[in-house]
Amino acid sequence: MKKISIFLFAVSATLLFACKRSDDVTPASSHEAIPDSTSLSPTSTMQVTAALGAAIPSVVAGTKDHAGYVNASGASARFNQPYGIFVNPDGTLLVADQRNGAVRKITSGVVSTVVKNSNLVHMSNLARTSDGAIAVNNGGTTVLYKNGILNPIHKIGCPHCNTGGVSKSADSSFFWYADNLYDFSSVVYLESIRPDGTFGAGAGGAIAESDDENIVAATAVSTTLNDNKFITLTNGVYEVTHAGAVVNILSPTTFGNLTDIAANKDGTKLYVADQGDIKLITRCASCPTKLTVVASHVDASGLALSNSEKVLFFTSSKHHTVNKINLP
Repeated sequence: MKKISIFLFAVSATLLFACKRSDDVTPASSHEAIPDSTSLSPTSTMQVTAALGAAIPSVVAGTKDHAGYVNASGASARFNQPYGIFVNPDGTLLVADQRNGAVRKITSGVVSTVVKNSNLVHMSNLARTSDGAIAVNNGGTTVLYKNGILNPIHKIGCPHCNTGGVSKSADSSFFWYADNLYDFSSVVYLESIRPDGTFGAGAGGAIAESDDENIVAATAVSTTLNDNKFITLTNGVYEVTHAGAVVNILSPTTFGNLTDIAANKDGTKLYVADQGDIKLITRCASCPTKLTVVASHVDASGLALSNSEKVLFFTSSKHHTVNKINLP
């Protein structure tokens, strides 16, 4: 069977700091240099699942089980299967509103539309770079939106590829995204693309592969301040460090169906959406890796941490809402 091997090159990254304006996303403090988080992976890990999460979500916009397309404030707004969510440097939110074919924006609870286009279908994750370009996973491809123009990315010579996750780089100048390749075998690897649609901002590498087609598939990507990438497959979490190492996190753990991941700035806390539950993977240099349940049965689809890391936002495609959880 065909095997695919792609080398991963290091990407140097600068830190991006911006002012935030809502009390949900208060300004983040200055950060010291962050070590390569491979040092956070102890030789043996242990899964510790806490009692079902006691976190109580609240709705930011939309009304539970009321689908529609309405730009309004809070409960008066309507979404139709919102999925991907992204926090801008100013604290506003971007949401991939799947069935409406739109990218929506939430500013202090007020929902507006950034772009609505019939070519936007089956959207999942999205991200935005510092120059205002937005990348959206869209029905198996990735679409770039900038200056009112949609630019689909098609992999030339790769008819069996689809994309599964997108994240801005650490310096917010380009996008990382995951490619799923099916061709008598299956492999997940990283790609990068600049906001102008050109490739080569950074090179990716193979994350996981199988001799069986359709066995491995990436669903989401999240990036830390030192440009380590965390990739979720449907049943596993991988880290790709800026030095090129690939780490399988909590390898004994079997997840049911991971749909998104949100890493904090130094990669010590990884929030994942798994079969609608929100779980937290906690990592440090001198302790076992732990898995706890933050909130159960909330039907979470997409995740995003506030800039202060004190709030976790999540979408629920099932219930057509954008929600938040205040973190301890």
